[in-house]
Amino acid sequence: MPRFDFFPTPRIVFGRGRVAEIGPVARSLGRRALLVYNGDEPGAGGPVDRVAALLREASVETTLFRQRGEPRVADVERAVAAAREAGCDVLVALGGGSAIDCGKAIAGVVANGGSPLDYMEVIGRGRPLTRAALPWVAVPTTAGTGAEVTRNAVVGEPARKFKASLRSELLLPRVALVDPELGKGVPPAVTAASGMDALCQLIESYTSSGAGPMTDALALKGIALVADALPRAYRDGGDLDAREAMALAALLSGITLTNAGLGAVHGFAAPRDRRQRRGPSRPLAGPPDAGAVRNDRAARRRLARSRRGSPRNGGSRPRPARPATRRIRGDRGGCCADGRAGEEGEQHAVQPGGFAG
Repeated sequence: MPRFDFFPTPRIVFGRGRVAEIGPVARSLGRRALLVYNGDEPGAGGPVDRVAALLREASVETTLFRQRGEPRVADVERAVAAAREAGCDVLVALGGGSAIDCGKAIAGVVANGGSPLDYMEVIGRGRPLTRAALPWVAVPTTAGTGAEVTRNAVVGEPARKFKASLRSELLLPRVALVDPELGKGVPPAVTAASGMDALCQLIESYTSSGAGPMTDALALKGIALVADALPRAYRDGGDLDAREAMALAALLSGITLTNAGLGAVHGFAAPRDRRQRRGPSRPLAGPPDAGAVRNDRAARRRLARSRRGSPRNGGSRPRPARPATRRIRGDRGGCCADGRAGEEGEQHAVQPGGFAG
């Protein structure tokens, strides 16, 4: 049996309609919340209005911080200052991977002091975080990055034209609240790009040298979910069964990437995106498949095992990585095409230029 570490989020709240619980959940952690969000502006009737109202009903004072695009060092510094000025003792990050990573970084810097650059890898000082992050709750509205359960926050520094991570298990949220109904309004192109991100992460973590028995089981389940649900969620955004399956797949992808690591696809993605000036939610020009790891014999053997299935799982055969991507590729002009477009502001929860999750 291999030796491994596993970093779980303390509490995961999953299911339709469970965003209604955000008030009591946040209230159990603090009294003054910084609500970090992206997407619709307040007053448009979107998730931020609903969550802000639920926080107020629970007697949680709320300060709003809008994250536009991918988080940058300056964004985090402004939000940290706002949180301190308002005396915030809890944080809620609502939105796609950008909002959640921004909230994660804010929570870490509020608790540890200084600037994000003090703790960022590669371009920063790389100091370890020594104090637990400000208590925070992750509430994803897209199904892709899995950032709600990862232990790193990707932050950009435009002056250096680079993105890097703050990384520590101390950054994990106290609660990840995943409500598939929040994804009903997500446009088809974003649904496709986010879903492709989740699929890529699941395949990479399954073929990673850091994979273990726990991450293997979760990755194979996630791949099967994406293969069935992503085309359906793309075609009909109101299909809650498909939205629910994708929300779970994205959650599983975050758990597997933060515990098993990722692979070359994510390492190639960042320089390619910078070169072509494309948003970072496209790992490659198309769906990932076994070709992404063709030079790795061990990875090929693992993909072969996933195709055969296991007789120990009650006779069922998990849908493998290669058929999953073939099925999505077969949706010509649909989610396969839009999976290459995506929306500016979504991102991978990995360090660009590196291979770790």
